[in-house]
Amino acid sequence: MQPLTLYALSILTLVATALGVILFLRRPLARVLGELCGGEHRADLWVRLVVAVVPLTVLFFSLLFSPGQSASTLEMILRVLRSGLLGLLISLGVLGFFLLVFVGRYEHLEQSARRLSERAGAPGPTP
Repeated sequence: MQPLTLYALSILTLVATALGVILFLRRPLARVLGELCGGEHRADLWVRLVVAVVPLTVLFFSLLFSPGQSASTLEMILRVLRSGLLGLLISLGVLGFFLLVFVGRYEHLEQSARRLSERAGAPGPTP
């Protein structure tokens, strides 16, 4: 196979992997974002943004760290795969970090509201 063909196939494989990961995470992510955002229309926007950003990050990293002309076929494939998987891990890590921060804030606000309602003598929200 030609090096350019192998390069393109490696990138396509990485983007397909990223899309598979997104399909795997889409439903639980939509539920969590629906709870955090307070509405389906807001959550849908953020889910769509994640679906767009993760594969684009993988594509960016794959193209950013492209091999030189003198690289062997195996070296080229490994470098593209390594850089694309790094992009996938970074994008999912950033997503996880922000979810941790905002879920923590949401839980804190919920607990504060529950304490205030208990002090006022009103029944708190049921989980």
